[in-house]
Amino acid sequence: MTENFFTVIPARKGSKGIPNKNLQKIGGKPILQYTLEAAKFSVEIDSTILSSDDPGAIQLAKLIGIEAPFIRPEQIALDESTTIDVIIHALEWYKVSHKQLPEFVVCLQPTSPFRTSMDIDESIRAFMKAGAESLISVCEVSQHPSDCIYENENGTIEQVFKPSQSSGVGRQKFSKVYFIDGSIYISRTSRFLDKRSFIDTNTYLHVINKSHALDIDEPFDLELARAMENYGRLRDSSLFDL
Repeated sequence: MTENFFTVIPARKGSKGIPNKNLQKIGGKPILQYTLEAAKFSVEIDSTILSSDDPGAIQLAKLIGIEAPFIRPEQIALDESTTIDVIIHALEWYKVSHKQLPEFVVCLQPTSPFRTSMDIDESIRAFMKAGAESLISVCEVSQHPSDCIYENENGTIEQVFKPSQSSGVGRQKFSKVYFIDGSIYISRTSRFLDKRSFIDTNTYLHVINKSHALDIDEPFDLELARAMENYGRLRDSSLFDL
């Protein structure tokens, strides 16, 4: 029988921004552990594997009860390797192991530690209810692109997001924009293999709590996550619903 939702957690050992990032601790737990536990306690996910070349990450997954059926091959564990390459490799493993492909594939990046099992389940339910072919989690942005500028090749300043002549200058006139937080990606497997992407013009956007959407990419993000975890643990606040 084909499983509905097969989940891949990609956790490469190398990280330029934060050394040994996946095993750095937030609130006494490795960053990776948050995602492993969120996947484990999801009621909508059918099976989950960790794809990693890191012995420490593999050991942690097995301790928590998440399958790590292989050591990620070196050719897809490089700086230039993409998450798409990793998902395709995991699907190839699944096909050999199960003699078929799963109907849907989910990607949960460990750099989003505050995304919860409830977030995952709500995303899957929204995906199914919408009859979508793919879904990504997003959150509202703190700074609208209308507030951003850049220096062009001529050395002059331009706005990133320009209002149309008829829209006026108020921020409320600009289109609603979201940040692709990277915490949850879902696709029908056949569509993913065809497009080799989770995102296209028809992708369903599922908005999650901004405090759950933090993406740890650089040292500042890690320290912010530690502060958020400490705040959420010590105080009862709906602002940081962790």
